[in-house]
Amino acid sequence: MSNYTDFFPLATGGGGSGGGVSFVTSPNDLPLNFIGCPTIIYAEELWHSYSPSSASIRMSNNAYDPIIGTNVFANVYSGQATQSVSGTEYTLLNISSGSGYLCNVTTALGTIGNGGTLNQKIVIIVDGTTYTYDHNPGDNSSYDGYYNRLFWGFFASGSSGDYNHIGDTASTGILGIGGSPLMHSSLPPVYVQASTDSFQRVFSVPEFKLYNLPKLRFESSLVVKVTTSALYSTSGYQATGAATYYLDTNNL
Repeated sequence: MSNYTDFFPLATGGGGSGGGVSFVTSPNDLPLNFIGCPTIIYAEELWHSYSPSSASIRMSNNAYDPIIGTNVFANVYSGQATQSVSGTEYTLLNISSGSGYLCNVTTALGTIGNGGTLNQKIVIIVDGTTYTYDHNPGDNSSYDGYYNRLFWGFFASGSSGDYNHIGDTASTGILGIGGSPLMHSSLPPVYVQASTDSFQRVFSVPEFKLYNLPKLRFESSLVVKVTTSALYSTSGYQATGAATYYLDTNNL
């Protein structure tokens, strides 16, 4: 792929690229990705290249994950919440005064065997307008018993191998390699990964700014909330929901 627009063309009429920044003004113009699999390791197949070592990092128990991790250099621009009670709504971000960009959002990991009660929900309130996204059993009942996350925001194809990490001489580029999830519906575009051969490449805040990746613009306020109805764990990274962002005043 030559650039990210081969994956998700920028929205017209409401988005923009002023000042070299690619953005949209409605969360509907960026994809929603339901990651589900009966094998837990594949339900966490969200990969990124931020690593002090020679390997890519999976969105699992790793402090260096720039979205849900705890390393101070990785998650400076990540609002997080450990979701310790199933079915409770948790606030990840509440910016009441300020302008900037929302990059991506993930829920905590949901558990297998819900008996038809699977629900992952993301609420984004941008400049006073509320957008709600969820995945219910009625959307696709074949995924009810899967370990799962709901991920909002730009992503690309990824890899389960050690690609695109720092210093990788065999790097395949910013968009990575690997299978892509299937498109499930539209507005927003909803993608489903429910197999062991499809991986997603996700990005850190510095990458969003450096490579002008599509993100959501807010002018005055931003609130992000998440709910997982049946948590896999009540502690640690697998119970962590997160939203990454940066303000116009941040010097990345």
